[in-house]
Amino acid sequence: MHTHPQFRLLALLYKAMANERRLFIVQQLMRKELTNRDLLILLRIHSGAVSKHLHLLLRAGIIEGRRKGREVFFRIRPSVRAAVIFTFRELLMVRQDS
Repeated sequence: MHTHPQFRLLALLYKAMANERRLFIVQQLMRKELTNRDLLILLRIHSGAVSKHLHLLLRAGIIEGRRKGREVFFRIRPSVRAAVIFTFRELLMVRQDS
C-alpha cells in the first residue's frame, strides 16, 4: 500500500500526541523552555524515558531544542504553537460537552 507523505506526517503527529506524558511535556513547554533535567523532575521517570518522549516530539516537529553550554533547552516550535493551543482547547471543549 502506498501512502501519501502527508498521511505519514499526520500519523507521526498523532503518535507523538497519543501519550499522557508527552501531552504533559507539551503543556509544560507551552509555558516556558525546559531542560531534560527539568522534565525529569516534573515527570519523575528515568532519563531514558524522558529522552524517548522528547525524541518523538522532536521527530514530529512539535518541539525544538537549543543547546546552551552542556544543556539543551526545549520549547514548542513557534510555527506550531498556535495549532497546539487550538488543538488543546478544542479537545478540552469536546470533552466538556460530552
